[in-house]
Amino acid sequence: MRRKCRWAIVPIVAGALLLSGGAAVAAGPSSFTILTSGPLALSFGPNRQSDTAELSILVQPAGGKPLSLRFVPVLHDSRHADASGRVVVRPSTLTIAPANTPHFPIAELALTISLAPAARPILGPGDALNGYLLVEGGRGRAAVQTVALQITSDASTATAQGDLIVGGIGDLFRLFGIYSWATALIAAAALIGAIFFVCAAAAAGWWKNIDLSQAMTKEFQWDTSKSWLSVLTGSGALLGTILAAGIFPAQPAVLSKQVYGGLNIFFGLALLVPPLMYSLFHTRGQHGYRWIFLLAGSITVAAVAGELLTILVLIPELVGNAALSLAATNTFRLILLVLCVLAPVYGLTSVLGTLEADNRAGDPQAARAAYQQARDQFLQAHQAAEDNPNDDDRQRVANQAMRTFVQRDAEYGEASATTFSAL
Repeated sequence: MRRKCRWAIVPIVAGALLLSGGAAVAAGPSSFTILTSGPLALSFGPNRQSDTAELSILVQPAGGKPLSLRFVPVLHDSRHADASGRVVVRPSTLTIAPANTPHFPIAELALTISLAPAARPILGPGDALNGYLLVEGGRGRAAVQTVALQITSDASTATAQGDLIVGGIGDLFRLFGIYSWATALIAAAALIGAIFFVCAAAAAGWWKNIDLSQAMTKEFQWDTSKSWLSVLTGSGALLGTILAAGIFPAQPAVLSKQVYGGLNIFFGLALLVPPLMYSLFHTRGQHGYRWIFLLAGSITVAAVAGELLTILVLIPELVGNAALSLAATNTFRLILLVLCVLAPVYGLTSVLGTLEADNRAGDPQAARAAYQQARDQFLQAHQAAEDNPNDDDRQRVANQAMRTFVQRDAEYGEASATTFSAL
């Protein structure tokens, strides 16, 4: 009988232990309530990549045990794509206890929310990240509450970027972090200059067999009023002419007058860089390097291309101000598109021609071969013109052959003089 009573006590004790353990769990602060109604509205800008969110939480104290919270941002961008990984919350975890909470059970939290370093800059003008801040806590983080969270770009973003690109083309540029026309035009000009440099270097090295690491044999006079430079800079100066004419509307639709003027100054200053660069990088007792000449030519082409692209953006303003008819504007646009294509092509052929002539001047044998070839072609063309005095085409061919022969003769003379002086 005593043995049966002894075993009967076991489940009673076990039940008491379970109840006491359950009471201990329930006594812990396993629940909380977010008092902040939200949304937490934050703003970032070019010089402000973080902001502070203030959050009030009511903790239900049932035993004085601390409450551990975890903060997780859940966001999406304007295209409804997940953007949670683009934002960082500091601190990401926090413990609330009566000892470290002055107004317990109410906790006033200050969370620093910033853009992830790998995602900067993520917000452009008009962009926004929307979603909520998820707060987990309690036993096993079973308690979950949320508060709305919105992150937008502040006014300084538009000021820093300039006039915005809107429409479908704006979405395309945003993929590359470009939000304004000014930034897009400068980036496009730089891209054209880079492509020009790569193409010219490849053509000079692989096709013309020109060693770009050598110094120029002849000194190139970097004068924008002479040689091939005058054609490029003359076409680029058209932007300044249009701006000086004062035919803009009071409120331009695409870019402001200040941005147009700023781009004109920017590309104008870019045209001053090539001659300075070529003059500074001279070898001792010799002329500038060929690759520096090629780089300077690429910058010139990029600056001119930027001015022409700016004019393309500017053309619709002329229609809006009735400065040009629609037909004249379309013709103007077509001419500019042709110039945008021909200017780099003309610059490429001119740069390669200059480098090729310089290469012949440094190689007497190549200069002699070119001289002999030009002489033979001139004699043949001259004879054909004499045999057909009434054929205008043959006369033009003969005149062109004569000019080429005179040029090759001068190059051969310079190459021979250079060789003699080197001896």
